[in-house]
Amino acid sequence: MGRPVRARRAPPAPRRPGRRDGPPRLGRGRRRDGARRARLRAPGRIRRLPRAARRARRRPRNDRDRRPLAGRLRHGRGRRRQVARPARVDRRAPRRGPQGSAVVEGVGCRGHPRGGVRAQRRGRTRHGRPRAPRLPRAPRGHRAAPARTRRPRCRRLQDRLHAARPERREPHRHRRRVGHRRRAPAARDDRDGRARDEAGRAARRARRASVVRRRVRHGAPQRRDRARRAPEARARDRPARDAPRHRVARAARAPRRHRPVAHARPRVVARLRGGAAALRRAGALLRRGDRQQRRAHRGRRPRARRRELARLPRGPGVSAAPREVARGVWLVPDTCNVYLIVADRPAEDGARTAIAIDFGAGAALDALPALGIDRITDVLMTHHHRDQAQGLPRAVDHGARIHVPPVEVDLFARVDEMWATRTLDNDYNVRQDRFSLLDPVPVHGTVPEYRWWTVGGVDVRPLPTPGHTVGSVSYLVHRDGERLAFTGDLIYAPGKVWSLAATQWSYTATEGPAMAVLSCHLLADERPDRLLPSHGDVMTDAVAALTLLAERMNAYVDSRRWHDWNLVDRLRNPYVPLTEHLLLNRSSLSCSYVLLSRTGEALLVDYGYDMTTGLPTGQDRASRRPWLASLPALKKQFGVTRISAVLATHYHDDHVAGMPLLRDVEGTEIWAPEHVAPVLADPWEHDLPCQWYEPIVADRSLPLGETVRWNEYEITVHDQPGHTLFAAAFEVEVDGVKVVFTGDQQENLGLPGERREILNYQYRNRFRLGDYVASAQLYRRIAPGLLLSGHWEPRTTDPAYLEYLLQAGANLDELHHELLPLDELDLGADGVLCRLYPYRAAAEPHSALDYRAVVRNPHASEADAVLTPVVPHGWAVEPSVARATLAPGEERELVFRVTTGDAVSRRNRLAIDVTIGELRLGQHVEAIVDVVVAERV
Repeated sequence: MGRPVRARRAPPAPRRPGRRDGPPRLGRGRRRDGARRARLRAPGRIRRLPRAARRARRRPRNDRDRRPLAGRLRHGRGRRRQVARPARVDRRAPRRGPQGSAVVEGVGCRGHPRGGVRAQRRGRTRHGRPRAPRLPRAPRGHRAAPARTRRPRCRRLQDRLHAARPERREPHRHRRRVGHRRRAPAARDDRDGRARDEAGRAARRARRASVVRRRVRHGAPQRRDRARRAPEARARDRPARDAPRHRVARAARAPRRHRPVAHARPRVVARLRGGAAALRRAGALLRRGDRQQRRAHRGRRPRARRRELARLPRGPGVSAAPREVARGVWLVPDTCNVYLIVADRPAEDGARTAIAIDFGAGAALDALPALGIDRITDVLMTHHHRDQAQGLPRAVDHGARIHVPPVEVDLFARVDEMWATRTLDNDYNVRQDRFSLLDPVPVHGTVPEYRWWTVGGVDVRPLPTPGHTVGSVSYLVHRDGERLAFTGDLIYAPGKVWSLAATQWSYTATEGPAMAVLSCHLLADERPDRLLPSHGDVMTDAVAALTLLAERMNAYVDSRRWHDWNLVDRLRNPYVPLTEHLLLNRSSLSCSYVLLSRTGEALLVDYGYDMTTGLPTGQDRASRRPWLASLPALKKQFGVTRISAVLATHYHDDHVAGMPLLRDVEGTEIWAPEHVAPVLADPWEHDLPCQWYEPIVADRSLPLGETVRWNEYEITVHDQPGHTLFAAAFEVEVDGVKVVFTGDQQENLGLPGERREILNYQYRNRFRLGDYVASAQLYRRIAPGLLLSGHWEPRTTDPAYLEYLLQAGANLDELHHELLPLDELDLGADGVLCRLYPYRAAAEPHSALDYRAVVRNPHASEADAVLTPVVPHGWAVEPSVARATLAPGEERELVFRVTTGDAVSRRNRLAIDVTIGELRLGQHVEAIVDVVVAERV
C-alpha cells in the first residue's frame, strides 16, 4: 500500500442558538472542530495527533477538566487515541440509560476491543464517512411491505425501534448516555459538493432517530403489557390512524419516577483489577436457607422473589377493637396481643369467666363488658418482657392469679432484686433482662411445662420454646377440633420474628437464635393448626410458618459461625451408641449417658442442660433453661418406654439441672450417692460453687462402696474426691465391657510421653491433697475398659494409661508441697481452717438462727482455738466467745445462736474471728442472712 492521502479540512458547520457543538469528547482536553481535530487518512486508520497538539490536549482548559481521573471517566473522558477497525454494521437497538435516554454501546476502558466510539459519536464511520443511524434487526421471518403500502421512512424507523428487544444486550459492554440535542458535524471532504448534502441528510436522520428514542422511552412498559394481551385487546387499544403522532406518544408516556434500587444499573467508573466486572462475577457470601440465591444480571431485572407463605400482617393498633379468632378465643390488641379464652362452663357463682394469655397494659379488662365476660380468673405469661406484663398490677387488683414460666419466676416476683444487683458498669451482659417489670408482682405459681393442666376451666399444655427469651413458653389449647398454639414472641409471621436483638443472649455467641430453631421444630412436631403470636397476625399454616422460620434462623446462626451448624440433625439424632445398650447424649451439657434395659426402660447417668446451644451470660435463674428436648428421639429411635431412674455423679448444675423436670414429667427417680444427696437437698448449707437454684431431694440415697441393682445391671458406687469433695464414680458392666463413669474428675485425654493429662480440680470444691492419687488407685483396682467423663470423649484404657494417671496425681501433690508451707502449718490445699454452716439463711425479724462452726488445728502440737462471732448492729449472739483445745489436726464443732434485728434487709453479713494457738487468722469465715417478711421466706 502507498502512502495514504491526507484529507483536507472542511469549514466548521454554522452553530445554532442554544445547541452545543456536539457530545463531550473522550480526550484529556476539550476537542474543537478547528485546529485540533484528527486528520483523516486512508479508510484503514485514523492518524495520531501531532506532538504539539497532544501537549495542548494535556493542559486542562477549565475546572471541569481538573477533576480526578475517575470523575472524568464517569463523564466519558479519558481516551487519547482510537484505532478504527473495518466498518461493522451494528443493528442492535439503542440501549437506555438510567433515565430512559439512548445510550451508545462500546464506551469502555482504554484498549477496549470495540473502539471507534469517537467516530460513532460524531455521526461518522471508522472510515470517516457519514454514518447512517443504527436500526434494530428485523425479526426472523419478517417480510417487507410493497412499496406503495409502505409507511414513510421515519414511521418505519419508529416501528422498528418499538419492536426492538432490549433484553438482547451484551452484558459485558459498557454504555454511556448520549444527549439527543446533538448534530452530526459536516463532512470534511471538499472533493465533491454532494458530500456535504449527504452529511446533512445523515444529521437529519440522526435527529429523527433521537426524537423517536425520546418518544419511545417512556411507553415501553405499556407496550409490553399490550403485547402480552389478546389480539382483540391490542386492536382495541391501538390509536386511531388519523390521530396526531406526537399526541399519541405523549399520551402513552408513563410518569417519570425514580427507579427501584433493585432495578438500577450501576454506572461503571473505572475497571481497576477487575472492577465492576469482578463484583458482578462474585457470588453471595451467604445463601438463604429457604430458596436459591437470587442474582441480578446486567440488563435484566432480578428474578421474582419466591412468594411468602402468608401476607405480612400489619401490627394491630392500640385502638383496634377485639375480634374473635376462634370460638370463645378473643384477641385484644394492646402493647401486645392479649388472648382471652372463655371457659366452657360458668363458674360456681354463674359468672362467665376467662383466662388471659399475656396481659399487655391491661386493655383486656376494659374490653370485658363488650365481650360478655364477667371476670378474668388467671393470667398465663409467655415471658417476662414489659410489653407483655406491664398491666399485671391491674390484674392483681382485679383478683386474677398470675402464672409465670418457672425459669423466669424471679423476674416477676423478685424483679426488685434484679434491679438492685444487676451489673451496669462495664456490662457485657447483653440479654434483655432489664426489659422487665419495674416492680415485683405477687405470683400464684409457675406453669407445669410439658403437662396438660386445667386452669380457670380451660385445658392448657405449656411447652418450653426458648429463643426470644431463655425461659419463654408457648401454650397449646384445643378448641373445636383445632389445636391452637399461643407462641408469645417466638414467631411474628411466617419466617419472621418480632425481635432479633432479644435472641442475643451473650456478647458474641448464638445461643438464642439456635434455641429458636430447635423450638420451631419441636413446636411443629406438635402439629398445631394455627399460631397466635404476641405480635403479628394469626397464622393458619402453622407448620409451614415454623419450618420457614427455622430455616431462615439457621442461616442466621451460620452467618456468625466459622462453619455451618446442622441443628436439625442435632435435634433428631442426639444419641450416639457406645455399645449396644450404652448411649451418649452429644447434645447435652454436661455429657449424659443412657443405659438401656431389655425391659424397654432406661437409666440416665447425669442430666443437666439437655439439647443446649451454649450458656447465656449471667448466673441468675432466668439465664438457665433445662428442658427435655432429646427425649422424643430417645423414645422413637431406641424404643424406650420409660426412664425409670437417673444417677448423679456430683452436685454441679450442669449434671443435675434437668433432674427435677425429668421427675415431674416422666416420673423418673433421682438416685444420688449418700454424701451428694444432702448437698442437693440443701444448697444453702455449704459454701460451694455451681449449685442449682432450688433444692433437689433425692428419691434414693446410694451408700458408698456398695452395689445396687437396676434390672439386669449391677452398679457399684465408689467415693471419688478430687474434682469436688462430694463426688462419686459408678462402675457397671455393659455388653461385656466394664465401664466407669468418672464425672468431671479429669479429661481422660492424656497420652504418656505426648499429651499431659489435665486434672480438673478447683479449690472451692473442697479439693484435698491426695485425692487424685486415691482415684488413680481406684481405677487401677477396677481396671475398666472404658472411662466416661462429663465433658470429654470416651476413653478406652490400658495398664500404661492407668499408671500414668497415678503418676499425674503424685506430681500434683509434690507441686503443692513445694509451693505451700505445709511443713510448718497444715493449711490444706484451699487454706481454709474454719467453716460456718449454714452459709446462707433466711429468717424473719427477731428470729433465732443456729450456726455450726467447724475449726481444725493446723499445728503439729496441741493448740487452743478462740472463735469470736461478729454480727450486724442490733443483732445478738450467744456465746460471744467460744473456746476449745484441739489436738494436732483435730476438727471440732462449736455452736452459736444468732438473733436477727428488726430491720428487713437482704444479704446481712456475719463472720467468725479465728485464732488457733499463735496463729491469728482474723475474720476467717463469713455467712449470709436475708431478713425478710414471712411471705418472702
